[in-house]
Amino acid sequence: MSEVKNKGKKNYADQNEVRKTNYVDQEIYLMVQEKYYQELKKSKKAQQYLKERGITKKQVINHKIGYAPGGTVLRDYLMGKGISRKRLTELGLLNRKEKDFFFKRIMFGNPLYGRDIGTSFLKHLYNHKSGDEQLYNYNSDYEEMLLVEGHFDLLTAERIIEGSNLELPVVSSYGTNGILDRHVYQMKKSNLKRVYVAYDGDAAGRESAIKVAKKIPVKDIRIVKLPSEQDINGYWGQNDNDPEELIERIENSIPHNIFEINEIHKKYKLSSKTAKLEFINRVAPLIRNNDDLEYIEGLINKGGNKNANRLKKSS
Repeated sequence: MSEVKNKGKKNYADQNEVRKTNYVDQEIYLMVQEKYYQELKKSKKAQQYLKERGITKKQVINHKIGYAPGGTVLRDYLMGKGISRKRLTELGLLNRKEKDFFFKRIMFGNPLYGRDIGTSFLKHLYNHKSGDEQLYNYNSDYEEMLLVEGHFDLLTAERIIEGSNLELPVVSSYGTNGILDRHVYQMKKSNLKRVYVAYDGDAAGRESAIKVAKKIPVKDIRIVKLPSEQDINGYWGQNDNDPEELIERIENSIPHNIFEINEIHKKYKLSSKTAKLEFINRVAPLIRNNDDLEYIEGLINKGGNKNANRLKKSS
């Protein structure tokens, strides 16, 4: 069925709108990603932003990273291909003013995600219609993966891991609240056996890592402790900190239940029997085996750290 012609004021794009096409939605979204990829080559500011965040040219190519200048650049391009304003709006590519939805943003695809590099109070914008409903860079064939909060964390971790002897794909969860029921179902049906969760090192990030670990349908889930108040991209992508430290932190990760026990332990001063009893009651549901029990006993007796190394490699 042909689409209704726009009866408003005609311009170059409107005149080309009469050229109707039969593009399916995903074809259009791929055209969008390609257009943004080409626009990145024109923006020195966007290129400089990526450089400052430690993103390599190889990664720009591999991930098809682009730039959305805003205005009507994308709209005019796609209407020139014969795609109507109405359909562009339905696909979430135009805003209420019929201008490009994404503006002054570094762009990723599948789904379209824009990271602001201007002055917008909305740092992150998504078009979830444009994706395959998977986590970014996820593959059901993965047996192990490193789960991080954001795309820039992913790019930094990916670069560091590729330069090491570690073989570990990196997946972004679109922030701390990005793991949805459909993602849990996908992981349940996959080959996944072990997940390393490396969320930000602040209190919110640690709390989110614990919550996410409980949602992932895999028995072997380990949490990577990041430097206090730091994230992967900020600490290793934008600074000269030793990248080998990230590899060591991944290798020294601990089971998620032990990580949670440690977080609970921070809230207690175990100097009284009452405090010790309350602590034991709090962590009792997290005990999975005798090693966990011995670890908790070590914490109570101020010797928990002596048992930490034994737990790092346990499954």
